[in-house]
Amino acid sequence: MKIIYLMDQMYIHGGGEKILSLKVNALANDFGCEVYLCTTEQKNKPAIYPISKKVNLLDLNINYKRSKSYFHPINLIKITQHFFKLNKVIGKIQPDVLISVSQSPEQFFLPFILTKIPKIKEFHSSGAALIKPKSIFEKLKNKLFMLFKKYHKVVVLNNDEKRYYPFSNLTVIPNFIKQKTTINPNRTLNFFIT
Repeated sequence: MKIIYLMDQMYIHGGGEKILSLKVNALANDFGCEVYLCTTEQKNKPAIYPISKKVNLLDLNINYKRSKSYFHPINLIKITQHFFKLNKVIGKIQPDVLISVSQSPEQFFLPFILTKIPKIKEFHSSGAALIKPKSIFEKLKNKLFMLFKKYHKVVVLNNDEKRYYPFSNLTVIPNFIKQKTTINPNRTLNFFIT
């Protein structure tokens, strides 16, 4: 199975970065998947957590201006660049599944790229902040949030989070812990797309 994971960066300590490093390593090392980890702004920095040499690392070099809103003209131009660069990478690799872990604008436009490829959106933070929008930008974010209905699956970490995501494509997959067990590399990976 060929998998592309999408993340903004892997050089800063964080829970999403930690669990993603464990997942890509397990999929490449233990399951024999062809795994690509595609970032938008790695800035030539090494990953903060170990990444297997079997994982293909790609950086789109978008480098959003983080001090500005994604709606700022500088970032709007970068969003366009991001769309076309990512579309080209996906077209070249032709993965069996795409998994967005990032909080960058790609999470909103990904469902519209090569629509036949199954896409999964993983949330690693709470949806509680979406309950009471206060500003016009937060209301716009909520409109964008509804685009997640277009993903094949939307993954949250626990049952309590389900109430914040009104989607029929919702599933719960808790973060795992690394145990000293033997993994059968012949085990199917259909949980990604079923």
